[in-house]
Amino acid sequence: MAKKIPSRNYIILVGVIVLVISACFAFYNLSNIYKDNKSKTSPLSNKEVLYEDLKETTKELNADTFLVISFTQDEQVHNTENEIKKYLKNNNLIDNVMYLNVIEHMTETNFLKNLNATLNLSGNLEIRKFPALVYYKEGVPTYTADSKEHLLNKDDFVQVVDMYELNK
Repeated sequence: MAKKIPSRNYIILVGVIVLVISACFAFYNLSNIYKDNKSKTSPLSNKEVLYEDLKETTKELNADTFLVISFTQDEQVHNTENEIKKYLKNNNLIDNVMYLNVIEHMTETNFLKNLNATLNLSGNLEIRKFPALVYYKEGVPTYTADSKEHLLNKDDFVQVVDMYELNK
């Protein structure tokens, strides 16, 4: 004769299944929230400068400085900026970085033209696409790299560091 399973056990089983499904759903939601929040700030934004203050800030530069002009809320850009940050930290250059987040200004008419004028960039130094890098040697913009040909990456910083012998 088969042994009868008490109905209380079925209720406990259903309760455990509901709890497991709820826990999975909560974990999924928390991981999405974490990813969204992570991409809203740049790893390079330790010294963030506002667009409104950019002209004054660049006038006061007297050291070798990297100005990273980028935007948040893009996972690929965020991951690339993490690589750049690791490289700059390893070469003790992270304190030489200023960050300009242009996410709120990118849709403005003539923003790129106005930004180039504000930074006194013309000719070969003009920025054409974000993210971009402007290297200031003793307060003067001497090198730029943008994302026209490829997304700004660690190799662009390596090139500047090697070119201007900053790692010595």
